[in-house]
Amino acid sequence: SRRAAAWCAHPMNDSVSRIACTWQGDALTRACKIAVINGLLCLTAKALELGGNAFVHDLRATWVVKTAVFTCFSSLLALFTVFRLAQAYSRWWEGCGYVVQMTRNLLDAACAVLLYARMTKTDARQAAQFQQTVVALTSLLDAVSFVELSDSDDPDG
Repeated sequence: SRRAAAWCAHPMNDSVSRIACTWQGDALTRACKIAVINGLLCLTAKALELGGNAFVHDLRATWVVKTAVFTCFSSLLALFTVFRLAQAYSRWWEGCGYVVQMTRNLLDAACAVLLYARMTKTDARQAAQFQQTVVALTSLLDAVSFVELSDSDDPDG
């Protein structure tokens, strides 16, 4: 996100809590927010229990965690996470393969045009200029496609 990139470039401009509260979009950020809130609640409950608060001590004594349910839930959560990450990883590599294939096809097309340009009956200077133009335009098209694929909102990179 743009805010995260701005914070990494200038970490003293914004506080960490402000950035954490303004990030939007991905599931990991929302999960981290929930985890921080739950951690603070647990820390408060532990501090109250260690401080001798009888209500918190009695409440904790009455809570019983069913280990079978917790184990089943944790196992399913881990299984879903692993499969989800494996699917994302395979899609990422598939996308990388498509990018390499696109670049290869673009260079193959440029090579074919350059081979046909070699067989022309025009003067060598004009043919060399045409070949340089084809190479430059192919390189530019490849670079523009990589910029478009990068999905960057920042025009400076």
